[in-house]
This record gives sequence, C-alpha cells and structure tokens, in this order.
Amino acid sequence: YDGLNGSSAKLSSRTGWGFGLAYNLNSYFALGFDFPWVNPLYTLTYQEPNATPPPATQERTIQQRADIITGQVKGTWNILKTSFTPYVDIGAGWTTVDSNISSSAPVCWWDPWLGPICATSTYSDSNFSYSGAAGLRWELGSSMLLKASYSRLIIDTAADPEFDQIK
Repeated sequence: YDGLNGSSAKLSSRTGWGFGLAYNLNSYFALGFDFPWVNPLYTLTYQEPNATPPPATQERTIQQRADIITGQVKGTWNILKTSFTPYVDIGAGWTTVDSNISSSAPVCWWDPWLGPICATSTYSDSNFSYSGAAGLRWELGSSMLLKASYSRLIIDTAADPEFDQIK
C-alpha cells in the first residue's frame, strides 16, 4: 500500500487461523459468524523529518508482525440442494489491525506471585469490514461439513485495503 509523502506498507503472506459457526435456515440458506486471525510480517517505510537542513527528510523502515482480527456475521447461499454444492457468501462486521508498535512508554507494577509485570499500548485501529466468497461445500452428516473457498476482505478505511484469502 502506498501512502502520502513516500510512505508505504508491504504485508507478506501468512497462514491464519479462525473458526466459524453457522445455522442452516433451510437447504439453501445459512446464517453464521466467522472469526479469523492472522499475524503477517510487514515492512513500513516512512519519511522522518530531518532537522538539518529543513525540509530534508530521512527514510526510515520498520519490520514487525501485525495482528489482524476479524469478526463478521455471514449469510450463505448454497446453490444446489445436495450434500456437495457450490456456494457464495457475504459478510459484514469489524476488523482490528494492531501494528504491535508501542505508542507509549511501558507501565510496570509488582505482582506478588509473578514478580514485575510491564505492559504498553500499541498503535491499532478497528474499522467496519465486509467480505464476499465463492467456494464448494461438502456436507459430511447432519452436524459437520467441509468448505473450500476464495474470499476477499475489504476494510473500510481511507486506503480501503483488500485481502484475498483462500480458506
């Protein structure tokens, strides 16, 4: 992603984890909840102002792992009324992106059992997100199924980042 004044962010591919629950309203429609999480490595490049000579800048680069956590309500349409069927789904909810870069000095305290404990806040943001997917579903019985899909997650921010996912 390219930002203002020569800033940019590049995320690497990463396997994520998650879980989902759904209720079949009938043979064709299901309503559910999806909760995936991924922590990709990213490289952030930005221009830091340099005191001499103004307005010169110096390029800085940071590498870190981000935590990207999404929670969405999803609606699914199973195209056929068979145990093996193609499907499409749409979802809406929220996504939190945590940079894991400290935004303040650590706060420390003494715990009588664990000893010294320190914590710090990080730069993070939560935004509305939506998604769409297409895939195949195989029902293994009345309470279990397997799904394979290609989906796209879009986070509603000024940059509108999009994440392609294979599930």
